[in-house]
Amino acid sequence: MKNNNGFNSTILIFIPLFLLILFPFPSKIIGYSMALWISDLLLMGYLLFMILLKKFNIPKTKTFLFFCGFLLLNIIGMTNSLISGNISSIRVIAEAIRSVEYIIIYMYFSNIFILIKNAGMSIEELLKKNIIKIAVTVFIVSIIELFNLPLKELLRSLYDMDKSGNIYQYYNRIVGTLRNPNYYGIWLSFMLLFFYIVKMRLVYKIVLISLSGFFLYFTGSRTSLVACLISLVTVIIIQSVRMKKQKNSSILLFGFIAFIFYYVSFHFQEFFFSVRLQYNINEWRTFGGRLEIWEKYYEQFLANPLFGVGIQKSNDLVFDNTFVQYSYYYGLVGFVFICIFFLRNITLNLRMIFSKKFLSDKLIYFILGVQIVVITSAFTVQILDVLQVSFFYLMSLAYLDFSVLSKNNDLVNKKR
Repeated sequence: MKNNNGFNSTILIFIPLFLLILFPFPSKIIGYSMALWISDLLLMGYLLFMILLKKFNIPKTKTFLFFCGFLLLNIIGMTNSLISGNISSIRVIAEAIRSVEYIIIYMYFSNIFILIKNAGMSIEELLKKNIIKIAVTVFIVSIIELFNLPLKELLRSLYDMDKSGNIYQYYNRIVGTLRNPNYYGIWLSFMLLFFYIVKMRLVYKIVLISLSGFFLYFTGSRTSLVACLISLVTVIIIQSVRMKKQKNSSILLFGFIAFIFYYVSFHFQEFFFSVRLQYNINEWRTFGGRLEIWEKYYEQFLANPLFGVGIQKSNDLVFDNTFVQYSYYYGLVGFVFICIFFLRNITLNLRMIFSKKFLSDKLIYFILGVQIVVITSAFTVQILDVLQVSFFYLMSLAYLDFSVLSKNNDLVNKKR
């Protein structure tokens, strides 16, 4: 899609999002780690090329300073590991590389949103057109995967789908193109929230929300389901307070979708169960067995509570908790930093929602949903390490800062 001012949404929005859902490709042929690095380099290379080609500016925002703070944390963590003799491989620099990727993605979208506005186009419409294309592509893969269609073997030969099942067997979890049911579930939560928020024909809205919820259920991800539910309920309540006309339509929409799910699941009970969602109170109390692992890391953290153990990389070192990860790597300094980062961003979002300046901006409700999903998921997932998920979070932060600057300083009309 290209307008008279030369803005091409396919090149600037669709391609990065499409590259993202291919991560890591083809992992079954060249190995997961190698495929992940290649996919990372391809995406970041593309974004950097466009940044240089378009001569994008460095954003002068507090969020950008926070990302610089991530880099500083990485340096502290690597120095700590070096001093204590815990550096076992060059993989420790991956944390710093990830922070640079945050900066690149944030900088890219900070400038993209300015270009869209200056081109006289709707950010919501462009995102909608491109995200729908991406979602439909992934949904097709999920249909093949869930119903065990012939093309699934081809997918298995390209992607790491070891955690993938199908609807006809006891293990019926699906992973889409994201390798992990938790990651896919979080991604689907974003899709469901987006389709609920943006304006589109009712029939399309119902179909897309239903598909997102359907596949989300079959990821079997308790983290994603809880995060999505908390996020959706919060957004609906706040939206009902701020946009009273939205209240009745929201209740009717989700009431209708809930009826469809109930009707289908009641008539196909042999298929509609989840191997991961069976009631087991002990599993929920121990966060799926993670509590014991976190206690072990806590004992190591006590050796240097202020600055932590330092960055370490090992296949056996799995935190499954962003807060534990930052506490372990960077001590109380890292824990306080990541908490302030999350709280600052969601506070900014809420201030915008309850400001008259942004009353007509629907995307800030979607972004609130994204933030709630990310923060909730952070308790059982190293959420910022999953680029396919954190990409949407970084894009959302860029939109918040763009919106504030454009309202306060007429940013989009300034000469670049």
